[in-house]
Amino acid sequence: KHIPLTGKLKGDKLEIIESDSNKLTGYFLAKMKDQDTLEGLWMDSSKLRIIPFKLKYDSWTRGNYREAYYQNNIIGLPEEVENFMREVKTNILNGNKEWIATHTCYPIEVTLGGKKNIKISNKEQLVRYFNEIFYEGFLIQIKNSSTFNLFNNSTGVMLGDGIIYINNTPSSTDKDYSFCIRQINNE
Repeated sequence: KHIPLTGKLKGDKLEIIESDSNKLTGYFLAKMKDQDTLEGLWMDSSKLRIIPFKLKYDSWTRGNYREAYYQNNIIGLPEEVENFMREVKTNILNGNKEWIATHTCYPIEVTLGGKKNIKISNKEQLVRYFNEIFYEGFLIQIKNSSTFNLFNNSTGVMLGDGIIYINNTPSSTDKDYSFCIRQINNE
């Protein structure tokens, strides 16, 4: 869910107001620890629930979000890329083996039974090993990952901290493109 934020930065102090449907829902009060780190507290509108947070700048991607956020690494509008990643996440969490198998580019390497770099060569193998690939701890990581403003690099666009990468299918062109899962990092 997209939650609008407004605020101001005064020196090294940041104040942000969070709202949903024009109703105040919370506050962020933070201080810049250094040029890459922001630390502070989030409070609900009653100021009774307080949660500390820390944000650290980790990477930079060029582009205007609405026009070309992912343009250097994947063909497609940001909304298309994020919608596909949302579909990937939803279908994994719902156990839709066939959908995931159909939307994966092969071969793909995964970890099975503690052994890394096991090659999955086709849909049938992915369906067969689906529950081993998407085990409970991995499903929790997927569930807790956002599908908005995703990090991207030459490998593609990633969910979480690189647990799943998507990219265009090999046959994609600038005018006719689609997406697929390119990496599943389920260690």
